[in-house]
Amino acid sequence: MKGISIRSKRIVLLLGLFLVSFALYFAAESGSRQIEIALLGALAALMLAAVIVG
Repeated sequence: MKGISIRSKRIVLLLGLFLVSFALYFAAESGSRQIEIALLGALAALMLAAVIVG
């Protein structure tokens, strides 16, 4: 993606990492069934960030 600068890539990556950490925190605060859902959401957010940055 030529139109995206390095700075905006870093911002998107940091946002993705923030979403992952928020999902892991949410999983730690709730029950075991919620952990699976939150981990899947965290994985999806990380993959989305990797696709946008990559």
